[in-house]
Amino acid sequence: MLIQLNIPDIFVEEYEKDKFKESLSRLIADAHLLAGNYEKETANMLIKAFEDSKDILDTDDILKILEVFEKYYNMDIMDIVKKDIVCKSIFRKLLNSKEV
Repeated sequence: MLIQLNIPDIFVEEYEKDKFKESLSRLIADAHLLAGNYEKETANMLIKAFEDSKDILDTDDILKILEVFEKYYNMDIMDIVKKDIVCKSIFRKLLNSKEV
């Protein structure tokens, strides 16, 4: 099954760091008294799903978005990035891209 998840801005760094593996692994370890095999299997499935996940936007899409931001705000992209959380996330992805 294919689904799309919107990660809130406050969790973007954690997603980019390890795709929630550390947090989900801690939940598995902490839930040993309350959770059964089904819950542990579900958490492990989520770890695998997040590991295999990827951002929907590719580098070309990001560049187009940044160009629109520049034109819309009529200012240098770095000034926009400093002010906009969404743009910070997009710019961080662009900087981490192997295509750039």
